[in-house]
Amino acid sequence: MRSRYGLVEALLKVQTAAAVQAALDNLLAMLRLCHRDNMSVRSEAPALFIRLGRDQECYDFIKWWNTTGWSGNYETGPGEPFLDIKGADMLEALDKSVVEKYADLNHAVGLTLLKIRLLFDLRQLHNAAALRAKAPQEIVDTIRSHLASATITSSPTLLRDVQNGNDLQPYMDLLKSQLWTFVWSRCKGQRTLLVCIIESWRAFRGTSCVILPRVYL
Repeated sequence: MRSRYGLVEALLKVQTAAAVQAALDNLLAMLRLCHRDNMSVRSEAPALFIRLGRDQECYDFIKWWNTTGWSGNYETGPGEPFLDIKGADMLEALDKSVVEKYADLNHAVGLTLLKIRLLFDLRQLHNAAALRAKAPQEIVDTIRSHLASATITSSPTLLRDVQNGNDLQPYMDLLKSQLWTFVWSRCKGQRTLLVCIIESWRAFRGTSCVILPRVYL
């Protein structure tokens, strides 16, 4: 396992998408071999998912590890389900019990970045609605369909509202509330991380550039 992890470290020094994909494949293979993850390689997977643009898979991965994976009833036998959460709704509420379960800081950062990226996607879709008065409805619908990411399609209600051209502001307000609740509950003791997240938030409001933790770049 340590030799294989050495391969992952070597691959991540190669700045290509193919190398990142190979590193992620090896990390997931290591997790399948050892569900207990004694080397804590699960902490590095979310960053690689995000770098590859696989946001939905990243959210499913984080949610599984911080729910089923940490459950006292979870067994690690070969016949037990592993990473079996698929297509989870990224708009779902983050209540206090969920916030407390996200103990891994890298997972907390990953979850925060996923929520911010989804917020960016919703803002783009929301802004596309302003074209209605200037362009035919067919063109507006085409633009909105191309802006809809895979994470948006994971929420049936949101997807339906996007397809029907309904107001997306309530979803944006929901994400903003979730983000601040989660960030201040989980990351308030991490000054450097908070600076990065606040800069990303300012970018969303159009006042600064996006600055993300180096591991996610």
